[in-house]
Amino acid sequence: MATQQQEKQDQPPGWTVRLDHKFESKPRKYVPGFWTTLKLLPVAFRLTMACRGVRQQGREPPIDVWNEPLGQQIRGVPLGGIGAGTIGRGWQGDFNRWQTHPGSYTHAQVAADQFILTVRDPADNNAVLLHRVLHPGRIGHHLSAWEWLDSTGSSHATYRALYPQAWTEYNFPDLSLKLVCHQVSPVIPHDYVRSSFPVAAFNWTVENKSSRPLQVTITFSFQNGCGGEADAAGGHSNESFVFDDMLLGTVKGVALHHKLEMNPYILSIASHTYGGSSDPNISVLGRYATSGDGEALWSSLRETGELPDSDDPSPSNPKETIGAAVAASLTVQPQQTSEATFSLAWDQPRVTFLGREQVFTRRYTLFMPADCNPAEDLSRITLSGWREWVRDINTWQAPVLGDPRLPAWFKSALFNELYVLIDSGTVWLRQDDQEPGSPPPVPLKYLSKHGMFAYLEGHEYRLFNTLDVHFYASFALAQLWPELQMALIENFALTIDKQDDEAYL
Repeated sequence: MATQQQEKQDQPPGWTVRLDHKFESKPRKYVPGFWTTLKLLPVAFRLTMACRGVRQQGREPPIDVWNEPLGQQIRGVPLGGIGAGTIGRGWQGDFNRWQTHPGSYTHAQVAADQFILTVRDPADNNAVLLHRVLHPGRIGHHLSAWEWLDSTGSSHATYRALYPQAWTEYNFPDLSLKLVCHQVSPVIPHDYVRSSFPVAAFNWTVENKSSRPLQVTITFSFQNGCGGEADAAGGHSNESFVFDDMLLGTVKGVALHHKLEMNPYILSIASHTYGGSSDPNISVLGRYATSGDGEALWSSLRETGELPDSDDPSPSNPKETIGAAVAASLTVQPQQTSEATFSLAWDQPRVTFLGREQVFTRRYTLFMPADCNPAEDLSRITLSGWREWVRDINTWQAPVLGDPRLPAWFKSALFNELYVLIDSGTVWLRQDDQEPGSPPPVPLKYLSKHGMFAYLEGHEYRLFNTLDVHFYASFALAQLWPELQMALIENFALTIDKQDDEAYL
């Protein structure tokens, strides 16, 4: 017993699961009994009429009990800072939940959003030793040319979550090869600048334990969009970019322009060489059809271990979805370790809520140059800053993780449950670009300084900053970002002398 307890204490902190794990219990919707249903009929009628009335005004109802999403056991640590939208990444490596429109989520596993591993033997005429998508099992029916991680590969892979970081370890015993993907977002307590950026970094460590050199290529593929119907609407485009940086070396990436009538945005993926070195070698594929078989991307990696460095900025056609990819190719010597880092960023500077009554500007734009290239600048911020994020996050978490009085499950829950402050439809908006009105009834020291901060009561109840629900989360916000807590309270104070006469029920 003592040995088992010691092994648990020696395990790294966080929630850990193997990629081939199967949950015993499955989520299901609650179905009330007959007598309960009878009692709820009047309430159900009122809610139905309220939803109909809101939709007749061109809006979506904040509470829709008839169309609640069923919980899925695929979630992992979400990506992004505070208030600029989030992208959910699952514990098996997929990207599966998107919050680009304030207060609205898209639940979709996008098959093209993956990391791909290609291993070749330079001593044997670059023979392909392994070529797989690093996700256990196929997603969807497109990209039929791609080969996915089988049960053997997923049984040797482990995911660990400790928000805002996550680690996925892949072991390939036949090749004596080990890879670790370290995912991190800039969620840093008491930091009101870096924490606002809509970015995430993926640092890959490749360890060659064999006696021969290996050419290892890691490819980051991403679709233009979030898996919704708009992805195939046509008019979207991709644009490759490259620039040199004194610290990063050469940075290559692709900006994916997603054209929407309301709240358009740009996604960007990128990687870089190290300090002027040619290793890793970075190559890009500016566009491919993710609604096709994916053969062009797949065969290029298999035959050369690289992408063709192509660019095609032409807009997509209706019913066609497009994506792009960035590859980092490493030559890893025997008993050596190499690294490659990728960035993911999304730029949606101006947003309107579903009522479309007013346009707001996101907070992070305050810290971007007026004439910036958002895809390049956010990629630079991510690739040059992620190590400092890790240092500051580890410093914040160390006192709790190092406290022997606290059980491991408590340490894991304490940090992993913080995702709710960032991934609950959270918005952080600038105050300085709003139209001036009558003088406020109270001083607005923190609201003027930090802007407006709001998050949803829940994914199913899309009500921002309900005071009773915020009460339960306010301790974390007040302790970690106290000035955001004060700005939120000042925003509440502005409503004291206001009245909403609209009848909802």
